[in-house]
Amino acid sequence: MGSEMLKKIIFFLLLVFIFPALCFGWQARVTEIISGDTIKVLHNEGLKTITLYGIECPGGQQPYSKEAAEFITGFILGQTIEVDPILSNRQGGITGIVYFKDQCLNEELIKAGLAWVSLKTARITKIRVVWRGLESEAKKTGMGLWSDPDPIPPWKF
Repeated sequence: MGSEMLKKIIFFLLLVFIFPALCFGWQARVTEIISGDTIKVLHNEGLKTITLYGIECPGGQQPYSKEAAEFITGFILGQTIEVDPILSNRQGGITGIVYFKDQCLNEELIKAGLAWVSLKTARITKIRVVWRGLESEAKKTGMGLWSDPDPIPPWKF
């Protein structure tokens, strides 16, 4: 068997067995709310930490930090959600988009004015454009953190 054929077989095996784990969504039950943009879930008998892709909620002692955490607590704590993983790290943490009953949690936080769209991490252009539009609407209507004329994002706080 030639090296080109071996490369094709390896690529095919990666495509079929490895990439789907990162490319396709899976269900999990939310066990803990760590912050407005980070949760713990039970999936396949193990706990996983999920960071919401492309957004940053206020953190720590920052204004609206508590509100963001309370918002997602009421929305998804104890519920079964759909996780569309975007990235994973060596420690098993996942960065992804979370859905509950056909609603995107990432988007709901933006619409409620409880999260910034992170230009650093929201790298999928189509998503970033839509989410920036939602953020603009939240700003216009003074939702959540946008009721402050000059809110300080977490990366500057």
